[in-house]
Amino acid sequence: MSRPENSALLALEQPFTFEPLAFGVKKGDFDSLNWINHFLNQIAQDGTYDHLHDKWFRDTAWMTEID
Repeated sequence: MSRPENSALLALEQPFTFEPLAFGVKKGDFDSLNWINHFLNQIAQDGTYDHLHDKWFRDTAWMTEID
């Protein structure tokens, strides 16, 4: 565990829980389902997902942005 100087935040080295996440879509709502699937595919292909994942989970530089 590490705590940035003068911070109330605590950064954990290992996750302490696993929470699977999902999108809820009304049965038969193919427009929403297609939109979500397309969006997830697009951000996976263009590198946005990896960028966001690395920003929030691999690096602690974001902590300097918190007041």
